[in-house]
Amino acid sequence: MSDSEPETSAIQIFQRKKIVIFGTGQGGRRAHTLLKRENDIIFFIDNDHDKKESTFLGKPVFPPKELIEHEFEYVYIASASWFLPMYIQLCKSQRIPYEKIIILDGSLLNHDIGLPIFKRIWLWLSITLG
Repeated sequence: MSDSEPETSAIQIFQRKKIVIFGTGQGGRRAHTLLKRENDIIFFIDNDHDKKESTFLGKPVFPPKELIEHEFEYVYIASASWFLPMYIQLCKSQRIPYEKIIILDGSLLNHDIGLPIFKRIWLWLSITLG
């Protein structure tokens, strides 16, 4: 590449994705900070009924059941504590394909929980399923 050719960043190569963030707590705030530069965050979802029809970081907040009424490419789960029940809710209750769900690791959300995500899933499943 010559000095006169402009550099193309990876962000410019890929189109911005329309995403939804599941969670409006500290994890949702951190996910917003991490993802807003390369994605179009269209709204948040949260199970807290008091947050229905409110806004969070300038974006609307909807209950998860309203996901099917909107077009999006991915849902990012932004909770280190509740990620597995949220994942199951999205897959089973809301019928969101698993390929469209991304679980943000707790270390990205500034949680010191000490276990990598797959170990936490295994631990939760072994406790839940016996």
